[in-house]
Amino acid sequence: MQGDEFMNDTTLQVDRYRIRLKELVEMAMQIGAGAIDVVLIPTSDISVEDGLADMCREPRCVYYGLSANCPPYVPGPSGFRNLLRICKYALAIKMEVPVGSLVNGDHHDLTRLMFEIVSDIERLAVEKGFSDSKAFAAGSCKVTFCHEHGNCNVLNGGECRYPPCVTIVVVGTEEEYP
Repeated sequence: MQGDEFMNDTTLQVDRYRIRLKELVEMAMQIGAGAIDVVLIPTSDISVEDGLADMCREPRCVYYGLSANCPPYVPGPSGFRNLLRICKYALAIKMEVPVGSLVNGDHHDLTRLMFEIVSDIERLAVEKGFSDSKAFAAGSCKVTFCHEHGNCNVLNGGECRYPPCVTIVVVGTEEEYP
């Protein structure tokens, strides 16, 4: 009888976990208000390429080193691999925008929106019990939030001016992640 109880308890835990994941995906879609697609993927399916991080250095990104959430101040590929080892799933979020909006002044607003969306999803994931959750977004938080300030407070030993919205930066395009 104890074996059956253990199986039932384990099955119940797995079912609750899956329900929480499904709820998280649904809530993430609501947070994005139709502006995003959200897909749940196993972290074992995520490839981490060392060369992608090098692209920030050479040719040097104009934002390289300007904030605590951009290279060289982030953990890099090895840190990301460590996070993938402790997490079983990731939410991949895609926002489709017209290409023209990425080359005009709109891209700062779009970047800010994505930072806000993923930060809200991270907060929600932690509230739902996924305590190791970490949000990642594309773009520089320095340009997105602190463009009017000369420097990043965190790099000078201070507090972030926008802590709920700032996330670690990841760069990716649909061509890199089909």
